[in-house]
Amino acid sequence: MKITFLVHDAYSADNTAVTTAALASAPAKRHKVEIVSYFRITALPQLPMPGVTLSPLTDLRPLSRDDPLRTVPSPPNVLGDTRLFAYLRDTDADVVIATSPNLVRFLAAHARPGYLYIGQDHLLRGLHKHGTLSLNTSDLTSIFREV
Repeated sequence: MKITFLVHDAYSADNTAVTTAALASAPAKRHKVEIVSYFRITALPQLPMPGVTLSPLTDLRPLSRDDPLRTVPSPPNVLGDTRLFAYLRDTDADVVIATSPNLVRFLAAHARPGYLYIGQDHLLRGLHKHGTLSLNTSDLTSIFREV
């Protein structure tokens, strides 16, 4: 089984990266696990991810060829969305898990038939800024179903 996690920035040590790295490492002992990072801002991830493949969609390190004018990684952007769309279309994953509101919305809109897709968020609902997370019931139904 192949399990993919979609993360805003898997190269950092923020709460989402820490939680995802820990969660991904457990099934990596028996399954193929990949973390797809929307952004890459450092050469190496700050966290160990034994047995996990780490794949960046866009590289924002100094002197990288991807969008050199962008100084603050903040999704969405056209380059990242284009590459994420292609990844979701072409992946051979059995399960795809998105880990932020923007990625959950994108996954709900662009997942293709053939894999289970899951949306999870690492913030408590009360911590979201008003209007940041505006999923309606039909969005949630599409997020938590197998296609």
